[in-house]
Amino acid sequence: KRQASHDGGLSWTEPLRIAEGVCTSPHVLSDAMGGVHLFWHQRTGGTASWWHQWSPAATEDGDGAGEGRKTPAGWERAERVPGFSDVEGSVAVVSDGALGLHGLGLGLDGYGEPALLHQTWTTSVEAPQEGAAPVQTKGEWSRVEATRLDPTQKPVGGVSAVLQPVVGELDVLYAGMAE
Repeated sequence: KRQASHDGGLSWTEPLRIAEGVCTSPHVLSDAMGGVHLFWHQRTGGTASWWHQWSPAATEDGDGAGEGRKTPAGWERAERVPGFSDVEGSVAVVSDGALGLHGLGLGLDGYGEPALLHQTWTTSVEAPQEGAAPVQTKGEWSRVEATRLDPTQKPVGGVSAVLQPVVGELDVLYAGMAE
C-alpha cells in the first residue's frame, strides 16, 4: 500500500493498494522533477518478478511562473521491470540526480552464469505550451547489461548501490559464497 503526506508527516492520505498478493521489498524514490517511482518484489506461482509503477511529476496550473496550483499527474499502470525476472533478493534502485534511474540486481546472464544485472530508466520531458512548466511524458527501461561474476562464488541476498554523479561512479555491494 502507498500513503503520502503533503505536510511533513503531520497527516497522511488514505492507503492506496498498489498490488495484489504477497509483495516484499518495497522501494520508493523520486526523480529531479518530482516524479515518484515505486518498486516491489512479487511472486506469482513459480515466477518471481520485480515491479515498477510511477507517477510523473505534478503539473502546474496557471501562468507557469509558480503562481498556479500543482495538479497530481496520477499513476501509470504497474509493469514488470523487463530484465529483472527471476531476480531473487533485493535490488538497488538509485536516481541519477536528474530524470534517470539505475536498477541493479543479482541474476543470471544469457548463458546461465551468475551476473550483476544493470538497467536504466529514462524519462522524456516536453513543454506543452509556451511559458508552461516542462511535463514528464513517457518513461522506458533500457536493455539489460549483464556483468558476469566469479562462477565459483554464488551470489546471495541482494545488492546495495550508490551513484556519485560528480565523479560518474556507480558503486555496488553484494555478497558471494563459495560453492
